Amino acid sequence: HRRNGARDQHQLHVLRQRARPIERVVDLGCGDAVLLEAILTAFPAASGVGLDYSERMRELALDA
Repeated sequence: HRRNGARDQHQLHVLRQRARPIERVVDLGCGDAVLLEAILTAFPAASGVGLDYSERMRELALDA
């Protein structure tokens, strides 16, 4: 299961427009954590936490 890459790129573009750098990220309902991974890759100085209610999604995130 992968997210829509174009949507993820748009979200990253919006984050890059911030006046202050991204330092911390909390991804609620992170699913397989693909977006969180993309954010942390684009902003290597940032730290992040992904939370999801679904045990299966948490397992997928750990495998990513």
